[in-house]
Amino acid sequence: MKNILLLTDFSATAENAVIYGYRLARQLKANVLLCNVMNIPAEIPQFEVPVLPLSGYDHMVSESKNDLDQTRKKLEGLDNDQNFHSFITCIEEVGRVVDTVFKLVQQYQPGIVIVGIHSNKGLVEWFLGNHVSELIDIAKVPVLVVPAESTYHNISKIALASDSRDIDLDTLELVSAFAEKLNAELFLFRVADQRRPNPDHTLEQHLTARIKKLTDQLRVSVKTAIKGPVEKQLKLLCEAERIDLLVMTHRKRSLMEDILSASHSRKMAGKTNIPLLIIPEKNNSL
Repeated sequence: MKNILLLTDFSATAENAVIYGYRLARQLKANVLLCNVMNIPAEIPQFEVPVLPLSGYDHMVSESKNDLDQTRKKLEGLDNDQNFHSFITCIEEVGRVVDTVFKLVQQYQPGIVIVGIHSNKGLVEWFLGNHVSELIDIAKVPVLVVPAESTYHNISKIALASDSRDIDLDTLELVSAFAEKLNAELFLFRVADQRRPNPDHTLEQHLTARIKKLTDQLRVSVKTAIKGPVEKQLKLLCEAERIDLLVMTHRKRSLMEDILSASHSRKMAGKTNIPLLIIPEKNNSL
């Protein structure tokens, strides 16, 4: 992974996500694309064309450049690693967020796009009501959602959440390689069908063996939960194992879809402070 794309609107939540992303980039020895997209009225459905005068755009761009430069200096002040320094490229754009991200993905090919989340809105409302869902569908790169409460420390435990219909071996291979880069332990959380009180542990053994074939260096654990709603199972597993990063796939009829469509997930989303890495289907950019 050569680049990580950090999106910011200079809010406190975005600043926290940017700091998280920068520290992750250093751990991965990747460079940083720090981007501010200045929304225009066309982002709002009732406006068909931008209505700001040219001077207004010039002022917006000037402020964005200044704020990005201040953020860049703050991030560089966090860098005390003498062996590697993440190079920061500041990018200011006027337009739609998804269009800008799509262009930057094509140009720079970042491995991850990182955004912040306001916890008081809840993951479901935020995911469906903002740009992230469209980003995943259009940009086709993993999106890392960082809750406002999250603070970065070296990632040592990663969990890939899956169910019996959602196990994707390509994703498993991708996440395994990502965990190995971070020297992290990988957990595979299987959320079993509640209608089957006795889950098939043969599948667990098969998945563990599959990962071991990929690398002998990776520490792997498979956990199965069968009681309670999906989001409650995941929350309990993450807390019990002290997970640093939860990974899920995003595609039709997936575990991600189950969580987003479940009304009770709103309660869980606002309480967790574990970053969520969402991987689109058929992606290999990590």
